Amino acid sequence: MTRHRTTSIELDDETAQLLAQVARKLGVSEEEAIKRALDKAIVRDVSARKKDRLDILKKLQRRLALTSAKAEDWNSAIREARR
Repeated sequence: MTRHRTTSIELDDETAQLLAQVARKLGVSEEEAIKRALDKAIVRDVSARKKDRLDILKKLQRRLALTSAKAEDWNSAIREARR
């Protein structure tokens, strides 16, 4: 069962109007519009972090001039060392 917490927020007029517009456009309550915006922001943040990690890995592979053959040699050496 999902727990609900009641909270209140104070918005400036411009933000309150924007929230109302978004809620109307989506056909949902303002509360639901806020929840969806938060969910979307979290998904974007997670996606961005995953992309950053992948970019870092690719840069490392380029810096090491890592090829498929080198990677396989490394894997073989590790497997052999574990025996």
